[in-house]
Amino acid sequence: MDIWPQGEGWFPVAGNGSNLLPAIAIAIVIATGQGKGQAMPIGKFVEYGDASPEVRAVYDDIMATRKTDWINNFWKALAQDPATLKRTWESIKQVMAPGALDPLTKEMIYVAVSVTNGCEYCINSHLAG
Repeated sequence: MDIWPQGEGWFPVAGNGSNLLPAIAIAIVIATGQGKGQAMPIGKFVEYGDASPEVRAVYDDIMATRKTDWINNFWKALAQDPATLKRTWESIKQVMAPGALDPLTKEMIYVAVSVTNGCEYCINSHLAG
C-alpha cells in the first residue's frame, strides 16, 4: 500500500499497479487542484483535439453514454494513460449499468458521497448530468 501524505487534499491510495484507485486518486487530485502548495502529480489534461484515436474513442463513448457534449477534467487527467482511461471508463459503465439499483439512484449516491467528502469538483461534476 502506498500512502500519500495525510492532510487537507490528500488521502491514502492502495494498489499494486492493477488497482484503479491510484489512477483515480491522481486524476481527482489533478482535476480538483487539491494539494496546491504541496508536491502533487504533474500532468496535463488531454483535450479532445490533442487526443490519440484510442483516447478519442473513449471520449466519444463517454459523451454518447452520458448524452453530453463535453469531457470533464477527471477523464482528461486519466487520459494521460489511455489504457487506464479505457479500463476506468469500462468499469464505471459497468457499475452504472441498470441492476439492483437504477442509474439515477447510483448517481445520487455519487452526489451524496461527494457532499460527505466535501469535494466541490465532484459535486459539480455529478450534478452536471
